[in-house]
Amino acid sequence: MKNSKIFATVLLAVVASSSVYAVDGTINFSGTLVGGTCSASINSGSSATATVSLPTTHVSALTSSAAVAGLTAYKIVLTGAGCSTSAGIATPYYEPSVSNVNTNGRLTNTGTASNVDIQLLNNAQTIINLYTDSSSQTYSTATTGTNSSSVATYTYPYYARYYATGTTTAGTVVGQVDYSIIYK
Repeated sequence: MKNSKIFATVLLAVVASSSVYAVDGTINFSGTLVGGTCSASINSGSSATATVSLPTTHVSALTSSAAVAGLTAYKIVLTGAGCSTSAGIATPYYEPSVSNVNTNGRLTNTGTASNVDIQLLNNAQTIINLYTDSSSQTYSTATTGTNSSSVATYTYPYYARYYATGTTTAGTVVGQVDYSIIYK
């Protein structure tokens, strides 16, 4: 009798736990990797890493939330045989790093000024939400591009500017964003 109670308890536990772990759906992932030599440089320099200097701006230009100032142009230049493949044309994509990008899609200021972010825009000066993934992010369109059989070169213009989240205070403004090359 005691064994049948134990068996019934174990059977009940198995039946109850199987309903807890019922499968409601499946997610499959797929992707494509391409080879090639597509390299990036900032402002036609020789490095994929560079500093874009925003102009020194008086805090009086940023006295209220959503005020912007200091629009500064920069460009990412992609060059190499791997910039154009059957997968598509290489395009810069900004990574949504939670340590560098806030939920509003702007670069978080790590400098000493307060109530200010850095906002990025594409070549049409449309705001880029850096918090979104590659399928939702607003891209720049290459303004110049050549594609020969051996080397492709595409220039993607961008803009950066100060964005006030309130009345700003004087100090340094520092932000960082990582980018990758994807094919669209």
